[in-house]
Amino acid sequence: MSKNFTIFIGKRILPKKIIKKIQRNLIILLKKQIQNGADIFCTSGTIGFETAAALSVIRLRRQKRYRHIQLILLDFGHAQGLFWHEKSRRTYEKIRLSADRIVPVPGGDEETDLALYKRVLEEADAGACQVCCLPDRRDGTAELVELARQRGCRIVNVRETRWGNGL
Repeated sequence: MSKNFTIFIGKRILPKKIIKKIQRNLIILLKKQIQNGADIFCTSGTIGFETAAALSVIRLRRQKRYRHIQLILLDFGHAQGLFWHEKSRRTYEKIRLSADRIVPVPGGDEETDLALYKRVLEEADAGACQVCCLPDRRDGTAELVELARQRGCRIVNVRETRWGNGL
């Protein structure tokens, strides 16, 4: 595991009208994290916040000074995107093709998702781990954020940022 990495954990359903705003502000947040030493960004790329985060990493890497950052994709294989619209599946495929590393995850259900994130957080060097999140109590992301907090990871809750109010 990298000494300095960021895990994106987030709400799955976002209103279309705020996705562009989230992506713009994620770029700002990513730049700050990179300045603080983060160079690896990890996400499952699921619809919503995690897709926005992955696309922001990809967009930022187009700039010469950020080409060193890496995107790790937790891939749930066949189950990932099974019931998504075609546009969402194409977006996920773009993320998949742009990832520096793909970590296959067996199972692909919500319990497996939570278990994998828990394992990543438990193995992390807590002092160097940041969790950028938009937690939602309905899908287990709030539980993961609490685990990260207990492990000593730095938490960036998008809801608590100036631009995340009302999400």
